[in-house]
Amino acid sequence: MDVTLGFGRTEAAPQARWHVVTPDDRDAGIALRNLDERLDQLWSADPRAVAHALRAQGTAPDRAAWCSHVADLIAAQVPEAADRGGLDSASVCHAIQRVVRDSPNPVVIRDGGEFGQWAQALIRSPRMLTNGVSGVIGGGLCYALGARAADPSASVFTIMGDGTVGFHLPEFETALRENLPFVAVIGNDHRWNAEYLIQQRDYGADRTHGCELTGARYDRAVEALGGFGAHVTRAEDLEPALRAALASGLPACVNVEIETTPAPKFP
Repeated sequence: MDVTLGFGRTEAAPQARWHVVTPDDRDAGIALRNLDERLDQLWSADPRAVAHALRAQGTAPDRAAWCSHVADLIAAQVPEAADRGGLDSASVCHAIQRVVRDSPNPVVIRDGGEFGQWAQALIRSPRMLTNGVSGVIGGGLCYALGARAADPSASVFTIMGDGTVGFHLPEFETALRENLPFVAVIGNDHRWNAEYLIQQRDYGADRTHGCELTGARYDRAVEALGGFGAHVTRAEDLEPALRAALASGLPACVNVEIETTPAPKFP
């Protein structure tokens, strides 16, 4: 009963009754606290086994219309996501999507933060990983190492902001040493944008503090560690840089200068 389900708050479905299946005592306690009297049953069991058992009880109802509705929601684009041909977050993500679509056996890892949320909204791949329900940022580089180690044939892309990459930048050296190439795309707006926008909203534009970053050349740092680096300041250079990074066969950093934009909002 975590953030992905709104912690079971009543606003979304005030009449809902809950049946929770978890073998984990901690998760069971969270469900009990958040649902209280709305919790009808709490089963200490393996969720996959319970799902198979329920399915085995008889023929499932026809859910074609419901599945179609869900598919439409998943495919929906946010209103701000028009490709304007510049280096705003949406246009950068559209360019990444085109390269991912053309790449063999792609894996996409989408980190957190404002730019990461654009990636989560706009970039799709048969295999994807996000920063998870905790909302922490910075693991994308490490996830990319793991993805490439798990499948050496994969074209691995990891997408993050300039604040995010600072957590584990030296892992590019690990990637080179272990021969685990991937392409990291950094949306670089020279700030901790999530914090900046929160402070701007809560305190005013003239009272933001501690949010600015230097616009460091992370691509040069990766080159110094032995990888591939590209610095993109023009929209027309983005796709060629992404394709060159993938073709290099090295741990790669494509450092893209982007406009500061808030995370997308769905209608």
